[in-house]
Amino acid sequence: MAQLVSSERAYVSSAALVTLLSIVTSLHLQMVQAGLVPPDKNETIPALLVFGDSIMDTGNNNYIVSLAKCNFPPYGRDFVGGIPTGRFRNGKVPSDFLAEESGVKELLPPYLDPDLQTQDLITGVNFASGGAGYDPLTSQIETAISLSKQLKLFKEYMGKLKEAVGEERTATILSESIYIMCVGSNDVTINYFFAPFRRPNYDVSAFTDLLLQFASTFLQMFNAKLSSELISLTNKLSHSTLVYIDVYSSLLDIIQRPQDYGFEEVTRGCCGTGKIETTILCNVLNPFTCKDASKYLFWDSFHPTEAGYKALFTIFMKNYFRKFFQS
Repeated sequence: MAQLVSSERAYVSSAALVTLLSIVTSLHLQMVQAGLVPPDKNETIPALLVFGDSIMDTGNNNYIVSLAKCNFPPYGRDFVGGIPTGRFRNGKVPSDFLAEESGVKELLPPYLDPDLQTQDLITGVNFASGGAGYDPLTSQIETAISLSKQLKLFKEYMGKLKEAVGEERTATILSESIYIMCVGSNDVTINYFFAPFRRPNYDVSAFTDLLLQFASTFLQMFNAKLSSELISLTNKLSHSTLVYIDVYSSLLDIIQRPQDYGFEEVTRGCCGTGKIETTILCNVLNPFTCKDASKYLFWDSFHPTEAGYKALFTIFMKNYFRKFFQS
């Protein structure tokens, strides 16, 4: 359930991060490989496959007609080479951390990148799109790739993978990979509180129920598509492990105790004034952008910095690591 942060030190920017972060790991035999350190060091995680919104998007929106773009400076200024890749922050995103820590690869490429190589498909790609939400209306408002469209791209990906490595290896890769879905913040901040579409017909409780319904539908569709590829396997997604990560409490702890995490500013973003700037409003013409983003929890008015995500990632690894190995 996505929630809003209510704190004296957290308002516009922090509210946008709080999201439903569901991590779906395929549990085939002992292959619960989401711990980022496999149970047996001889075992490896073959691929990482990510769905969601701007928290995870590594550049898919670069290749669609969308209002939600950030493939221009100062986005990416702390990324390798200082290149704006379409990641909605100054550097890496959580899916990059996961890919690196799990030993899959250093960075997770966007699926829509026309320069994808066969090895990219084998080790995993990112389907996330900035602006997406559980509610299909959210993706329409933000002109993002909806979750249903992301699933269609995933089906297309499975076909390409099968052509590249054959049915047997494809089944093995899909059954032993890590699947991540991170979405929900846009439904709350944009669709419900900013746009005037859902609020007249739903109170907060009813809208939450609606989002959970959309989430359930997504997971059912995902399971159906994936299990059709794994039909010959004994263990299927009925044995999957779903882990809910409480972003709210972790983020609030950083906001309330910033010094413990190495931050000096947690009430506004680094880009511009840090109050309203995001996407096109966060640009090189804005004279107020901070010099050192690592001291800031938030990059723009909507997204944490690379350092902010790294702090959250460290908390998640500490608090949720063992849950991935519970069947």
